[in-house]
Amino acid sequence: AQASNYPERFTGRELVIAGPLDIDLGFETSVIVEGVSLSNPPWADQPDMVRVSRAEVTLKTFSLLSDLPLIPYIMVDDCAVEVLGNENGDSNWDFPAGDEEPEEEEPEDDKGGPLPVGLTFVSIQNCSLFYDTPDRDRPLDLQLASVLLEHGGDDRVVTEISGNINGEALDGHGWVEPAAAFVHGGGLDLELSLQVGDVTLEGSGSVDEINTLAGPDIQARFSGPDIGKLLADYALPPLSSGVFDFRAAV
Repeated sequence: AQASNYPERFTGRELVIAGPLDIDLGFETSVIVEGVSLSNPPWADQPDMVRVSRAEVTLKTFSLLSDLPLIPYIMVDDCAVEVLGNENGDSNWDFPAGDEEPEEEEPEDDKGGPLPVGLTFVSIQNCSLFYDTPDRDRPLDLQLASVLLEHGGDDRVVTEISGNINGEALDGHGWVEPAAAFVHGGGLDLELSLQVGDVTLEGSGSVDEINTLAGPDIQARFSGPDIGKLLADYALPPLSSGVFDFRAAV
């Protein structure tokens, strides 16, 4: 069924929910929605700028009354997002003004926390991001087979990513702890690794205060067999070529 025209009044785009929308209210509220799409502007090649086959979110209802909403579960399956530009300098994410002016909101005090919500488990399966503007030599095509983020019982957040970027295999994994630092600030330990094709980016260490990145003790390594290919793939100036192995400590 098509959604109401309320979003279209403010965005100039059509929002459609083709599948069921299920909202289960309780101490832990769940929302399940299927077949969601938001239309592109007329000049775009594809009809939709956002498509989601299925999404499920649960949240602790009474946490909405606190400074930190708690979201135990987010799952998104089969989604696609397009970020496009045209020769006139327009972006498909530029929304025309609606027929009603939104009310101005009072500025909120900055509470200083890195994340506005508390997350426990996030799963993204079979999703893509396509980015193309006239100033790019080639589009950026990111295909995510799987993204997992899980808050373990030991207060460690573990993440795993798999997919490809412009046909190059993408694999990432790592952890950070304690998870509470993302909400309340304080010290944070981390170990992360990301590989795209033959290129590897690794980082590990700690910071004393995540809010300000004060007291860093971080080691990083960026390496691969041919920096010339990397520069060409991402439309960067051909400053160098051959094997590269950059290391840094902060």
